[in-house]
Amino acid sequence: MSTKDTSNLPVLHTATATETELLEAGADLTPLSTEDLLPHLAALNREAEALSLKDKADRTLETYQWAWQRFAAWCLRRRMCPLPAAPSTLTLFLVDVAQHGIEPLKAPTVGNVVRKTKPVAYSTLKIYLSAIAREHSLADLPMPELSKKETRTLDGIVRAKAAKPNQKAAFSEEQLQKLLTSLPETPIGLRNRAMILCAYTSGGRRRSELVGMRREHLKLVSRGYIWDIPRSKTSLSGFSSEIPHVFRALPSSTEALDAWLDRAEIRQGFVFRPVDRHGNMSKDDEGVSGRVFAELLKDGAASLGLHEETFSGHSIRASFITNSLRNGDRIDAIMRKTGHKSVAVFIRYARELGVDV
Repeated sequence: MSTKDTSNLPVLHTATATETELLEAGADLTPLSTEDLLPHLAALNREAEALSLKDKADRTLETYQWAWQRFAAWCLRRRMCPLPAAPSTLTLFLVDVAQHGIEPLKAPTVGNVVRKTKPVAYSTLKIYLSAIAREHSLADLPMPELSKKETRTLDGIVRAKAAKPNQKAAFSEEQLQKLLTSLPETPIGLRNRAMILCAYTSGGRRRSELVGMRREHLKLVSRGYIWDIPRSKTSLSGFSSEIPHVFRALPSSTEALDAWLDRAEIRQGFVFRPVDRHGNMSKDDEGVSGRVFAELLKDGAASLGLHEETFSGHSIRASFITNSLRNGDRIDAIMRKTGHKSVAVFIRYARELGVDV
């Protein structure tokens, strides 16, 4: 077989077997001109940079951005450099937020800062460290290397904080039943009832997944709704969950969801939308924030005489796992619904909730 004439091709290196085979197959391997090549590579670099920023779920990236902004503001108020951060800067910051809480972004002078939060939990400290590490990685900079003294200081923070995990409280199913029954038959009441039931009966879905639900993600089947979740904290490629017609003794999730969809006349777009105090529903394709769901659960806890500060948007997930275990459900069956991948992580989580596994 004759080989294609390559005398006009620029010789960059000795042809490999693969190149020879391609040429014999008639492939055109003429290199791009410099005029075309540089813009092409620049465009690819921009695309690669954009994709690198998608390495985490949207909610996680928002959390990291939130944490990074507060670290950077803390540093700049004290004339310290946030990037790259010195080991002493990182240590002092973690000591400050662990002992005194987070400064507001719009703060008065450093000596007169009013803290709006209580000392942060161990899990929040880990978020700060992850956010700071990610910003250094994106800038191709190493994380600060701590001295032995600084390492001992951080170890002390970890021991003090880890000894008191800030695990959110869970509702029993009897309490959920009372909460759901107490909600009025108003637009807000219908929406809130559907939000709680959909999140709980589908496996204790995270609030980021719940508020991201769209009508086109739902498919009605004989058992209930199949809910396609495009992406989540632990699954960037997405997965499906089931919203059942019946779940133990709770009201029907699908009936609650249908009642809200009918009242709000939602045919496409976000399912859970803002409703003002007059009962007027947003007609725009705008979803509620995760904070709305968290406040709903806090208010519900208060109405039941519970300590509202121990409840958050995560309480529905904690409730599903706690109640399922106490109901005698198999661990593997619960994990399939919640999306947990690791048995060890699931067991540790359950024990933090106070459930023997």
